[in-house]
Amino acid sequence: MTKPFHELRERLLQAGIAPRHVRRYLAELADHLADLTAEEERAGRRRTDAESIAQARLGGVNDLAKAMIQQRNLQSWSARAPWATFCLVPLIFLAGAWFVSLLILSSGWHIFLPGADTPFGGHQIYGFANLYFQLGKAIYFVRRF
Repeated sequence: MTKPFHELRERLLQAGIAPRHVRRYLAELADHLADLTAEEERAGRRRTDAESIAQARLGGVNDLAKAMIQQRNLQSWSARAPWATFCLVPLIFLAGAWFVSLLILSSGWHIFLPGADTPFGGHQIYGFANLYFQLGKAIYFVRRF
């Protein structure tokens, strides 16, 4: 990647453009720059002159960055809605993990301990039942991470 594209890449990423859009945009620009350079060489210019003229025709870093930054739909979710990405989504995952662990405990209680008043205490559980309850326990304790 040439130096102007490296600077453009950094500017786009800092502006919150999603990395997949940045990679695609830079690949398209590199292809376009190669086409412009080849066109200038066919016109009889030396390689170095053709590259500098092609870069001038392509546009400056500010213009190329501005074109991408103005398109809000290309920004990553953490730039568009940080409140949702860093507050709402973790809470949803926490509630989901809590629900799954309670579902495992409840279903295991009814499947492996039918007639027990509680799934806690005094029961000897072996084999698959033990693994089943340990899975629920692991989800319950790991959910905060």
